[in-house]
Amino acid sequence: FPYTTLFRSIKVVKINAITGEAIDGAEFRIYDDGGLLITQSGSGDPWTLTNGEFTTLEQLDLGTYTIKETKFPNGYIGSTDDIVLTMTQSSTTAVMGTQTLEVTRALDNDNKVVVTIKVPNAPTNAMFTKYEMVDGVKTHVDGASLELRTTADGPALYSWNTTDDEATDADGLKAHQITGLPVGSYVLVEVGIPEGYAAVANVNVNIDETTDVQYFSMENKPIQVTSDKRDVVVNASLPGARMQILDSTGAVAKDAKGNDLEWVSNGSVKTFKYVKAGTYTLHEAETPVGYQHAADIEFTVVNTTAEVQSITPMQDARTFGKLVIEKKDELTGRPLSGVKFEIRSKNEVIDPISGEVIFTQDQVIETITTGSDGKATMILTVPIATYDADGMKDYIEYYIVETEAAHGQYAIAAISDVIRFTYVDDATPVITKTLNLTNQQPVINVTKTGTPETFVGDYPDKHDITVLKEGDIITYTIAVTNNGMSSAYDVTVKDTVPEFTEFVSAKNLADNTEYTLSGNTLYATLDEVQ
Repeated sequence: FPYTTLFRSIKVVKINAITGEAIDGAEFRIYDDGGLLITQSGSGDPWTLTNGEFTTLEQLDLGTYTIKETKFPNGYIGSTDDIVLTMTQSSTTAVMGTQTLEVTRALDNDNKVVVTIKVPNAPTNAMFTKYEMVDGVKTHVDGASLELRTTADGPALYSWNTTDDEATDADGLKAHQITGLPVGSYVLVEVGIPEGYAAVANVNVNIDETTDVQYFSMENKPIQVTSDKRDVVVNASLPGARMQILDSTGAVAKDAKGNDLEWVSNGSVKTFKYVKAGTYTLHEAETPVGYQHAADIEFTVVNTTAEVQSITPMQDARTFGKLVIEKKDELTGRPLSGVKFEIRSKNEVIDPISGEVIFTQDQVIETITTGSDGKATMILTVPIATYDADGMKDYIEYYIVETEAAHGQYAIAAISDVIRFTYVDDATPVITKTLNLTNQQPVINVTKTGTPETFVGDYPDKHDITVLKEGDIITYTIAVTNNGMSSAYDVTVKDTVPEFTEFVSAKNLADNTEYTLSGNTLYATLDEVQ
């Protein structure tokens, strides 16, 4: 369109130098090249902005005009340079210091020319970053709801979710950008805690009067939960248990990153990060061999602290053994009471962890006696095995010794074979082993023979015998045999010297033990008759 000698007006549009958005709050004065103030209908008041702009009402001539920004919007750093607007028949330019401004011309509804100048103001420029430290490196945190307030409990001036952050801070992390914040003090408040993270304290924000980017950050720390599987005896971490953290539905819980909270204990404390706040159950899905299944532990995780939250350690009990002995007569099946046994360790047993001696070789652990039902039960329980840092190691071997036989000529039984308590499962805390033992009474036979076969006295019906005269020697042999299944101990043989004879001597043919007469009776005691 052609220029005329008269211009309708000048329109000044004030914009954010970063976003291009129109801004209010600035005031301007306009002077012609003669220094005459161009006012609003002669009022002398400065030109103010409505929706980021104003338009002069006078019809201005071609020429040069000076536009002074006398008041800058809050949150913006204005230029001290005046705007020089030059309108000629052939062109229109606007220069602010060394900066050439954008100028457009258009016809208004009255078919008059309107010159529009876009005047940028550099805003304060603040970047807000939500981050965590991962292996010493800052990492952006999504899912936090933040508010910027003038006071901690005041209304929100700005609010956003860090998932939507689009700007980039000095470290290359995603950030939320706010331009045009008035110079002053603010408070950054986290009103929505991201899942798996602990709440953080407010951050004070001070906006300075500068066009430089001002960076502010709020660090989130992940919720950390520790769990330890322990051996109840030594209270040390125990490997080999498959552990689970269950949610309220009984399913394996997931952390905020989608990982299952399930693991196999390895003899050290397990640490989880990004655990969501809530109530959970610590569950032992598989128990190490040699141990008993532990009861579930319910616990609660809170997001109000960044301190490590420790679950009560879950302790597994070791499996123990217990011996029951049933003693009966082998032939009749009758229970034998009063039989005493010693339970002994077969070898020296040393604790692999402490190095201490658990049992010495052949150590008597407990003495038990059968009752009227023929049963003898251990009061103590004994370890089935040794345990080291990796769990159950070697089975412990035991044996029993019968130290006192049943009443009624029963013999003491031989030492038993090795006894071992073999692990069953994680639901059998005490393995009860029953030994069914029998005793048989010894069957003693005694025979007596003489050499020669003789008699003393008048036996007219006896034939083929030798008749001795006074002074002849008769040798008698008494044989003691045991036809039973068990030995007889402390057997006493009694024999009366025949009438019309005198005792000469007696001895044990096996060991030459000499026996003497007591009155008219010979007593011979044998230690054992097998």
